[in-house]
Amino acid sequence: MKKTIIYTLLSLFTGIGFVACGEDGLSSESVIVDKTTEQNELDRWIEDNYTKSYNIDFIYRSDDREYNMSYNLVPPTYERSVAMAKLLLHVWLGTYDDVHGRLFTKTYIPKTIMLVGSGMYRSTSTVIGEAEGGQKITFARINELNLTTPSLSELVGVPNFTGNGTDATGVLKTAFHEFSHILTQNKPLPEAFALISQNDYVGDDWNASGTTPRAAWNKGFVTKYASHSPNEDFAEIVSIYIVRGESNWTQLLATAGTAGVTILNQKTEMINTYLKNFWGVTLDELRLGFEGRVANLDEIDLINLN
Repeated sequence: MKKTIIYTLLSLFTGIGFVACGEDGLSSESVIVDKTTEQNELDRWIEDNYTKSYNIDFIYRSDDREYNMSYNLVPPTYERSVAMAKLLLHVWLGTYDDVHGRLFTKTYIPKTIMLVGSGMYRSTSTVIGEAEGGQKITFARINELNLTTPSLSELVGVPNFTGNGTDATGVLKTAFHEFSHILTQNKPLPEAFALISQNDYVGDDWNASGTTPRAAWNKGFVTKYASHSPNEDFAEIVSIYIVRGESNWTQLLATAGTAGVTILNQKTEMINTYLKNFWGVTLDELRLGFEGRVANLDEIDLINLN
């Protein structure tokens, strides 16, 4: 039965081919045309600074092949794309360059960075960043950011230490958070880390009504979101330790209570051991590298490409 169908189809297609070849006036040019976009100034700048320097595909235009189709997304504006491209290059990639060398950054930084203008909304929260399999990082809500004259507080998300409300976040904090996932996707965390707070991880209920940052600190989490899972716990500690500075970290510990401080110190010590043994770097070294990069933040031109 299968052979009969195959032979019949072959005959049909062959017949069509003879008819088509016999008709006059058909164009020899294909009707299937590859979609191309003429390069603009930003495209050329990205090619020089991301593609050639780091082998990174930096996507800021709407692209259905790359967008997560489970969300309704819009692309970022051109102006904010320029600002983000320059900001991430100078501060984020630059920190890893300074601390660990260009080869490290080029090897482990994801090969695709994508900007999304809108938030990526879930039933209980809004996704502002995603790291996928060590190969791609997405930054969302770009159109909502102040990227004309941003302050460091805005970019790192300095929290309110009253302990009420929601966790504060910022695009640079998100960048270091997501890259922390890349590290553990390449070299897994020790199983012992997950055991420290094994009874307090709550998954998607981390943002349930009534939970507060202060309650999270008291349980040894730097944010409410850190209570989602061990991997998020790790990434939150690493990113907040790096971008919010020593005084902010000290203030957090002072607000966490005796039990919370004990747990946070235990986690931080284990993370430092992991980073040193597997990546040859410490949290303090990364923090100093970041501080060097943002010391002249107000002098960075986030408008003009040069």
